[in-house]
This record gives sequence, structure tokens and C-alpha cells, in this order.
Amino acid sequence: MSMKRTHHKELLDVAHQTIQKLLGQDSVRKAGVPLLSHPDLHTRNIFVLPKDPTVITGIIDWQSAAVEPAYVFAAETPDFAAELPEQEDAEQDHTQSQAFANLKADVDFCVRTWSIVPSICPKFREASRLDDSVLQLLSAPSNGWLDDADSLRSMLSNIKQKWTELGLPGESFYQETQDEKKTLETWLDRRRATQRLQEFLSGQLGCDNDGWVATERWDNVLPRYREIYRSFVESVAESDPEEDADDLWPFDQR
Repeated sequence: MSMKRTHHKELLDVAHQTIQKLLGQDSVRKAGVPLLSHPDLHTRNIFVLPKDPTVITGIIDWQSAAVEPAYVFAAETPDFAAELPEQEDAEQDHTQSQAFANLKADVDFCVRTWSIVPSICPKFREASRLDDSVLQLLSAPSNGWLDDADSLRSMLSNIKQKWTELGLPGESFYQETQDEKKTLETWLDRRRATQRLQEFLSGQLGCDNDGWVATERWDNVLPRYREIYRSFVESVAESDPEEDADDLWPFDQR
């Protein structure tokens, strides 16, 4: 077994020990009640009336629906309930600006609506009260987040930093070396940069964070997309010639 795989196994063992410690807390046990939920509840799976998007006419893509602990579904916010970043391009014409304003109004409505879900769903309410770091680690096995050593190291580090605040007894099982700390910092910096870029592109193009654009808007969005991509590649080449811009770019389209 390679050193990399051995270290990943050690991280998994530490994660297991940490989760067992978390499961001893009353708040976690209350948040672990079974809940039937649609784990893929994003905008592309929700149908609404064209003239009134507040009226839901159907929800599709139920093949992944499951009964799991409530904290699994509380760990992520659906894309329709994520706040839209402000539009930063002052050169947008009036039509584009108005379209963005209308979109932002709809998104703000969805964000406010999602915020009341805990008040009408008691099972979800208990899960939503857990600290984000706890939610991430508890839901990691169900969401496949344990497969990446860097993600796992980040989750364990977050729990360690809040160990006393979370009321956990003793000390954290996770003990990282200086080299591991540097590796984690580099990974986090890169991840934050990617998230900022995704938010920027979402605001500029009116697309989802994964880059999805409605078919009827594709021809209008593509020229702007290519312009931003070209500027990004040139900027990366100028600031760091050894960096591969394609590795940093979050979307598949080039």
C-alpha cells in the first residue's frame, strides 16, 4: 500500500473516531432522525408556472430520493436558495441589468422561503441548528466526501479548531504535522479562489454555480463566456507563467 493510501486510511480512522464522539451528543442524536428527502432539489428539477414562478407544478429526478439522517440533507443549501452575487460589470446594457435585477428578486424570494423551512419541518430544524463543521463531517459518508484526502483533512481540521466550543470531551483525534498544515492551507486557498471565480461567473453570466445555462440563453451567453475565459487565461499567464489556467477554470467549456 502506498504512503498516500496509508495516510488516507489513517484519516478515515480519525474521522470514524471523531464521528463516534459526535454521535454521543444529544444535539447530534436529535438531528439524526430519519428524513425522506430529495437530495437533488436544484432549479433544473423544479417546474413552475411561467407567469408565476412561486407556483410549483412538479418536481422530477426522484431516483436518488432516500430516507437518511436529517443532518445529511441540512449540510448543503440547494442552488435555488443560494444568494446571487452582485453584478460587477458596469458595461452591461439596460436590458441585461434589468434581467439580472428580475433574476435577483426571484432568487431573494427563494432564499427567504428556504429560511423558514426549519420552522415548518421539526426534523430539519434540529439538524439546521448544528454547527456547519459538524454537519459537513457527519454527512461526508453519504455525500462521498470521504474519498478525497484533502477534503477530509479540511473537515477534521475544522472540527479540531472548534473542539472545545462544540463541547467535546478530551482532545481532537486529528493531529496534523507542519507539512500537512501547509498542504491544507494551499488546498484551501485554491478552493476559495475557485469558489470566488464560480460566484463571479454566475453573476456575470446568469448561470448556475456548476456552469449550467438554459438552452435558449446559450447563444447569447457563449460570446461573453469566451471573452471572460480569454481574459482569465491571459491574466494567469501574466501573473504566474508556471500555473495552468485550465486547471483553475471551474467549467468544462473552453
